[in-house]
Amino acid sequence: MTATVAAVVLAIPLAAIRGQAARQVPTALTQPLRQIPQGTHVISDGDLSGWLMFQAPQLRPVFDIRIEVYSAAHVRGYIAALSAQPGWTAYLARTQARAALLKADAPLVSALGNQWHWTVVAADRGYVLMEPR
Repeated sequence: MTATVAAVVLAIPLAAIRGQAARQVPTALTQPLRQIPQGTHVISDGDLSGWLMFQAPQLRPVFDIRIEVYSAAHVRGYIAALSAQPGWTAYLARTQARAALLKADAPLVSALGNQWHWTVVAADRGYVLMEPR
């Protein structure tokens, strides 16, 4: 009985946390993501990579929550790309990214739009989905 009560007491705060987290992901982008062809490489905001892998398993994130599988150079390239720092174009070319799931105010959003002529195809909860025109 004590174990059951303890489990319930622990589960209530966890359920509240999980419920809050679900409201912070761009659920309206699920269908547009699922329509992207299988095997397409996507650069995504690090906070969404796990969600992306679950919601659109046909896509291939160029970086995800399994940070231990990436080289230090790949991690540095990813961080530089999100900030549109020098080398971001080489990183996206090397990873063959053909879609982007990013925070709307991320520097890479402007860079992709202005320099590579990508367009926002969908937006939700402060995130945008971009693809080449």
